[in-house]
Amino acid sequence: GYKLVVKGGRILIDGDGSNSMLSLQNSSGNRFSNILNTGGSSDSTIAFQVGDGGSPTEAMIIHEDGNVGIGTTSPSELLQLDGGHLSLKSNGALLLENTNDNNNWYIRNGGTNAATLQLGTGDSPGSNIKITINGDGEVGIGTRSPDTLLHISGANNVNLLKLDAPKGNF
Repeated sequence: GYKLVVKGGRILIDGDGSNSMLSLQNSSGNRFSNILNTGGSSDSTIAFQVGDGGSPTEAMIIHEDGNVGIGTTSPSELLQLDGGHLSLKSNGALLLENTNDNNNWYIRNGGTNAATLQLGTGDSPGSNIKITINGDGEVGIGTRSPDTLLHISGANNVNLLKLDAPKGNF
């Protein structure tokens, strides 16, 4: 059978040779939340399951290689989301950082009453906005409030747009 061992301040759940599991159930005993090692004797993959005790759904998995999957049992990337959307609320932003943690890019919805996609640089999303696309499809470069299909704004209005192609490509 299964046994619970407390050793040196550590709780060890020893499985049956294949999977070890910590299971939490509701007061009715029909809904479970499970944390289990699904790697058996070959690795230390951890799965998080929720739902009906007879057939819980695997909600998230962390593989021994560090890959995390939500909606998939076999993530091939550091973080893989399948079958759903990633939602960032309250003006949340996706920050794309380089290894030196400087010269970063971010993408965010900067609108409060309307959809406004903003791309900018720096560590503080909302500052240094480079491109804005509002809900009407108007694009602003150098402005947060485009009022035409393409609105380009810059200091002294010098060299705002350059179209260049090698000879013979027109």
